[in-house]
Amino acid sequence: MRRAALVLALALALLLPGTPTRAQTNTEAALVLRVLSYDRNLRQRSPGREVIVMAVHAAGNSRSERECGALVAAINQLGRSISVSGMRARAVTHAWSGADALKRAARAARATGIYLCPGFEPDVDVLAQATRDASLLSISPRESDVRGGLTVGIVRDGRRVRLVINVRAAQAEGARLDAALLRIATVVR
Repeated sequence: MRRAALVLALALALLLPGTPTRAQTNTEAALVLRVLSYDRNLRQRSPGREVIVMAVHAAGNSRSERECGALVAAINQLGRSISVSGMRARAVTHAWSGADALKRAARAARATGIYLCPGFEPDVDVLAQATRDASLLSISPRESDVRGGLTVGIVRDGRRVRLVINVRAAQAEGARLDAALLRIATVVR
């Protein structure tokens, strides 16, 4: 696990600010999958023995849709060559239209986690309740979302990227995150 934590830390260091390049999107996709692999309950929470990430974007926001599409393509490309906790990984998109629609779409897709694409800034309380109801591990690019009740933040700070984790939110979403991940993250309790 120590080597895996080092690989994760190096991948975080590669992400740079601004409009993501293809390499940055690929790195971010790898980080999303890597974070999911640290959930000790992942197998129980993956009903089809497949890890499915639902990338959520703001409907009608072309930047959000574009970045979401790029992330989904990168996750799907990675999922062809790597596994997450011994399971195939893939991603689907979802245009936000409310908590009930998200829960229905996540159930239909058999999603394990969600990633909030840039440009999508939801009411965090509503989204946090939806992720808890649907047992979805939530990942956001904003620390404020994590402090507001979502689980994992992959946060860009200038030239650096860091992880922020809300332990209580993780438990409420049904995740049990490995201590190795918590050691390299800023932990919110």
